Amino acid sequence: MTPAFARLVFAITALFFAAFFVWPVAQILRGGFVDADGRPTLAYLVALLNDSTYLEGLRNSLLLACAATTLALAIAVPLAFISDRFA
Repeated sequence: MTPAFARLVFAITALFFAAFFVWPVAQILRGGFVDADGRPTLAYLVALLNDSTYLEGLRNSLLLACAATTLALAIAVPLAFISDRFA
């Protein structure tokens, strides 16, 4: 692969990533912190944190993330040790 072709592939990949990940996430964040008139606001965040349904969902999401991380570590660390020691 020539360096020019590698740069072209990288540029296309970066544009794809920007178009389908960075742009939507930026729009979501902008919508959460800018009101209808275009002024910065924290009102949406305050309303979100005052609603017990959303707080319970956030708590459940964090609990699931911690459990998944713990399980992944419990599986990966012994396998990495075995792989390093015996391979």
